[in-house]
Amino acid sequence: MTLQDLHAIYLNLESAWGAGWPGLPRVLEGCLTQLGRANLSGLSARDRALESCCRELAEFIELGGQALARSGDEPAYHNRLHIADTLVGLTVLLLVNREIASVPDETPSHVEWLALLATLAHDLLHDGTVNRFPEELESRAVKHLEPFMKKHRVSKADQRVIGRLILMTEPGKVPHHHAKMVGRPFDIGNPACLGVLVEEADILPSCFRDIGARRTASLLAEWRKTAPHRVSMLEDPRARINFLQYAGVFSSPASRRLGIDEMVAEQLRELRQSGDAV
Repeated sequence: MTLQDLHAIYLNLESAWGAGWPGLPRVLEGCLTQLGRANLSGLSARDRALESCCRELAEFIELGGQALARSGDEPAYHNRLHIADTLVGLTVLLLVNREIASVPDETPSHVEWLALLATLAHDLLHDGTVNRFPEELESRAVKHLEPFMKKHRVSKADQRVIGRLILMTEPGKVPHHHAKMVGRPFDIGNPACLGVLVEEADILPSCFRDIGARRTASLLAEWRKTAPHRVSMLEDPRARINFLQYAGVFSSPASRRLGIDEMVAEQLRELRQSGDAV
């Protein structure tokens, strides 16, 4: 899998958004196929709980999004396409991480299931608003997820890790989480490392030039409805530089193997040299 392959997948999802939308359950199924779907019959009870929770949650988000879309209330950015983008990005990062760690492509590992569920839920029932205080929306997503995890008997230990992963997607704290990993071994068995992959998947599509421009336009449309006081931030000529410099942080071995950090650095160089930061 290459960065160009991932870019093509994002474009396919984007082009399907609307009349040809496959639905989140099918996107999830495609991700599971890439991660070893054929071997799910041998899942442990603990992982089976995570799998069934993922499947129900994907269906719930899809049906809820469809209803919001019919009434014109689905957020312009924090919608089903964003969840699909994040799932796909995470899957690619997990696959590349396997290559680096020389892990055979079998069924998803336990920590991979944790990351998949956290990714599906990280913006659960997002209404397009912005945090009024740190981790407000992320904490809300965790609360919305709890009934699903209890229903499927996800273990208490796994619930705690998943909650932690979701809270790590708070945008303002992302650079801090990456900085904490400097000089430390990267092992996704460590929730701090696994959370870095989830964070990277969350913003990865927006780091491509073309896709990023369209995602920014979508976020502008969303904020014009729910957070007009934040619109000027995205309309500022330096908005793209600020995003790439402070949010576009990619430090995992998988993201570096793909060359995402180099892609971000190249854009920053070009924007600073040209003076065109839009």
